[in-house]
Amino acid sequence: MSQFPPSPSSFSDAERHVAERPTHTTSLRSHLLRPLWFPLLLLLMIMATVTWSVLRNAQFARRVHTSQASLTLAENILNDVIDLETGERGYVITRDPRFLEPYNAAKQRLPEHFKALRDTIGEVDSGLAQRRTQQIQTLERLVREWEQRGGGLILRIVDVDPARAVQLVKEQRGKRIVDEIRRTISAYRQDELVRQEADTRASNGALRSALVVTVLGVLVAALLLLIFFLRTAAGVSEALGRLSQATSRIAGGDLDAAVESHDITELAVLAGNFNVMSHELQRKNRERDASLARIAASEARTHALINAVPDILMSVDETGTIRTFKPPADVDNPEWVNAMVGHRLRDVLPPHVADALRRGVQESLRGRKVARSEFTMDMAAVTPDAPAIQDFEARFVPVSSRESLVIARDITERKKVERLKNEFVSTVSHELRTPLTSIRGSLSLLASGVQGELPARSKKLVEIALNNSERLVRLINDILDIEKIESGKVEFKDAPVEISALLQRAADDNRAFSQQFGVELGVEPGPDVRVIGDEDRLLQVLTNLISNASKFSPRGSEVTISRVVQDGRVRISVRDRGPGIPAEFRPHIFGRFAQADSSATRQQGGTGLGLSISKAIVERHGGRLFFEDHPEGGTVFAFELPVAPSAPTEIPIPSTARRLLVCEDDHDVAYLLQLILRQGGFESDIAYSAEEAEARLVERPYDALVLDLLLPNRDGLSFIRQLRHQPQTSEMPIIVVSAIADERRGLLNGDAIAVVDWINKPVDHNRLLSAVKLAGKRTGGRAPQVLHVEDDTDVRLVVQELLQEVAEVKGAGSIAEASAMLRSQSFDLVLLDVTLPDGNGLELLAQVRETHPPVPVLVFSASDLDRSSLEHVAATLVKSRTSNDQLLGTIKALLDPAALPGGSHD
Repeated sequence: MSQFPPSPSSFSDAERHVAERPTHTTSLRSHLLRPLWFPLLLLLMIMATVTWSVLRNAQFARRVHTSQASLTLAENILNDVIDLETGERGYVITRDPRFLEPYNAAKQRLPEHFKALRDTIGEVDSGLAQRRTQQIQTLERLVREWEQRGGGLILRIVDVDPARAVQLVKEQRGKRIVDEIRRTISAYRQDELVRQEADTRASNGALRSALVVTVLGVLVAALLLLIFFLRTAAGVSEALGRLSQATSRIAGGDLDAAVESHDITELAVLAGNFNVMSHELQRKNRERDASLARIAASEARTHALINAVPDILMSVDETGTIRTFKPPADVDNPEWVNAMVGHRLRDVLPPHVADALRRGVQESLRGRKVARSEFTMDMAAVTPDAPAIQDFEARFVPVSSRESLVIARDITERKKVERLKNEFVSTVSHELRTPLTSIRGSLSLLASGVQGELPARSKKLVEIALNNSERLVRLINDILDIEKIESGKVEFKDAPVEISALLQRAADDNRAFSQQFGVELGVEPGPDVRVIGDEDRLLQVLTNLISNASKFSPRGSEVTISRVVQDGRVRISVRDRGPGIPAEFRPHIFGRFAQADSSATRQQGGTGLGLSISKAIVERHGGRLFFEDHPEGGTVFAFELPVAPSAPTEIPIPSTARRLLVCEDDHDVAYLLQLILRQGGFESDIAYSAEEAEARLVERPYDALVLDLLLPNRDGLSFIRQLRHQPQTSEMPIIVVSAIADERRGLLNGDAIAVVDWINKPVDHNRLLSAVKLAGKRTGGRAPQVLHVEDDTDVRLVVQELLQEVAEVKGAGSIAEASAMLRSQSFDLVLLDVTLPDGNGLELLAQVRETHPPVPVLVFSASDLDRSSLEHVAATLVKSRTSNDQLLGTIKALLDPAALPGGSHD
């Protein structure tokens, strides 16, 4: 399909002139096909002649074939007649019936041969067909005559009248008939041969005529085609030559070159398009010149702007070679530029700076993204124009796959300001929090009535002061938190967090606060998934959202906490039933100190920092915080977090082992402690903060706590005091494993009663396991339980009196009574007499061994035991040879192995 140039109406007058083509043009196809009609007609005539010749030769071939078949049939008839004559004579002479076999066969074949010969008559012309019919009739007549008067007659009478038969043979009547048949067939053959020769001459003549016509026609057609193609090629070549000349002129810079049109449509279109292209090139050339002028001006402005930029700019390739360099705006030192360009970073910069820049370039090229780095450099090492130590922030922007742009900005003043800010924050943190702690603590003691009941008016004033001190503490904490979060100085303790437990804990912790506003908290059931994050920070987000929802919900309503899992993310929502968020406040709701109106602070109490802090925490966890109106009223604040993969495989532990809680914020140390306890046969769970430990202690009881004193957001000593004042953990043994164990050992005073051991880091494995085993025998503030199996009531009373300061003693006067008490109660020691009313006291050893954990047994009997009886006994004392001090010391040692020689660990 031909492609035509754009409409001439879209060009200028000059362009329209060159775009127009002649009115009367023909397409290239028509131009090529029009002169071919005569050669094609000749070819058709040649084809017709050849076809006629082929058909005529086929007709002659059929006639020859038919003639040849008829000759064969005539010869067969002659042979049959000869067989008749030969068979007849042989039989007459020899009377041998075998001579009749060819006679009988020939007699049977003759009718078939005559019929076939008559069938060939239909394939010849009428004149010849009549002559052939007469000849065949003559042959049939002669064969009948031979049968009636010749050989046939002789055969019929030879057996009756042999003499007559011989006489007929001698007369040669049958021979004359046979000779006549031979002459007739010879004439028939001669006619057919003449006919074949005539057909052959006619066929050859037709072939010669067809050959002559074909050769002449082909030669004439070829000559005409050659003349036509030479003429057409010359015309097209001339047009293309003009196009080539015009193209060469344009290539040489002559954009005024034009191509004349042609009477062939395609060439005319090509010429028109070429002329349009020429004028477009002229226009583009004019536009290019104007653009180059603008680019030159823009480049001059850009160069001036780049020179005015205070940053150091350089392009560095993947090998660390500096390709371009621009010093700071206040430095005009061409020698510095020349010294940098073309050299490697490590050759012209201090090693630590060169390494930092090289790493940044490689990172940006590898990730195809902007990288950042900071470094400090003594500028005197690179240029004498700026001899000072400066701090720089470098950004690395990839400009190609092998080159990165380095933008180094002087941040010396910013660093100085940051140091001043940090000093200010530290001062605020110390100078405000310290007196506030005293103020809040004193007010709290006064409000609680420790110093006596206050008058109603005084108590009200104290409560007002206490509430405002709490509010001031929260404000200071929020200000410091938002500053630390935005500066990236807050360390997040990422660990698996169960969402169900997190939501329930948030509801429990904030229920009392919500009830102050007459609002109830509800947690809707949902899928139980986990995320990776800092549980305390996520709890802070939920607390802020619940606090806001409670403040702005009407009394008697409910704040609902829910979660939904979709597409690998969990959405946690907090819905209130309040009036909603004003439209004008929505764009600013996550800003610092953002509140809907000035009265909100006075009415509800708040800093306006909670949502800003929550948003920063959620985004740090890879999520987003947002809000939306609920269709049934109120507002829904929600945040989404990625769901964590399935929990990693924990260390396999025996199902019957004791379970300890390890509270350690360092993941590697916590894992090491878990391994040590596992090797000692103890189960253990890990909490990475005091808050997480509190949650786990609420979920289930533990046999002991392994505690680090340096915990995030909580001092370990205060956590121990807290545990001592909670009924469910007041008696739980505690093992302190900390780098400051010795320094803090004397700070707990009376609260240290349940601390089994203080172990400094690095951890002594044997000491840790010994302390854990000792914790299994200690019960914290509860007195150790001792079962005294003794049938003598006076002895039991003496022992009970002796141990009243050490343990609580329960007595059993028989094996049966002791067995029942062992099944129903747990004891820390069994004091056993051997001689009992219902048997040997050693029979209880098997039952004692089955207790979990096993209980030590002290045999206190009137007689010595043999060695075989001591296998499962911790110690033995003979009543008559044991003083009260010895008995008391032995019992203390069994209750507290650290009291044994070598048992303490310093």
